[in-house]
Amino acid sequence: MSNKVLLLGEVTAEHTLVLLLADMRKLTKADAELKLGKWDRKSNQLVQAFGQKVGIVGLGRIGRYVAQLLNAIGMQVYAYDPMAPNYHFIRSRVARSRIFR
Repeated sequence: MSNKVLLLGEVTAEHTLVLLLADMRKLTKADAELKLGKWDRKSNQLVQAFGQKVGIVGLGRIGRYVAQLLNAIGMQVYAYDPMAPNYHFIRSRVARSRIFR
C-alpha cells in the first residue's frame, strides 16, 4: 500500500471530523447571519463536543481513523459494521451498535 493511499484516508477522516463539528455548531447558519449583520447570541450558542454521542456506519480503515479522532475529543463513539471483526471495535474504543438493524 502506498503512502498516498494512507494519506488520502487520513485526509478524508479529518474532513469528516471538520464537517461534523461545523454541522454540530451550525457554523454555516451563523456565518450567513453574521454576513447579513445579524447576530443572535441565543441561537448561536456553542455546543460542546465532549461527551456527545456519535454514530459511524462502517468501521473500515477510514471509519476507524474517524473513531480515533472522535475519541480524542471525548465523544462517545458507536459504530455499525456487520462485517468488521470484534477487535476493530475494541482497538478503536468503539461500542458496537445494533441501532441500524
